[in-house]
Amino acid sequence: MKPVEGQPGVWECPRHDLFAQVVEKEAADGLERGDPFMMPDGRPGVVVRAGDERGGGVLLYYRPTSA
Repeated sequence: MKPVEGQPGVWECPRHDLFAQVVEKEAADGLERGDPFMMPDGRPGVVVRAGDERGGGVLLYYRPTSA
């Protein structure tokens, strides 16, 4: 994964069309796979999964919504 320019704390995996960012644990606890999640550029996305705790929150993985 590489950092997304202009989006501090957001990473992108171009190979898998996947993004990640640290969100508060409470926010991650309220999200399930397939729930809507706004992409860094404002496009609609969906939650893939929550990962490990990182930097005071939980690493959340998401991807763009298929059009």
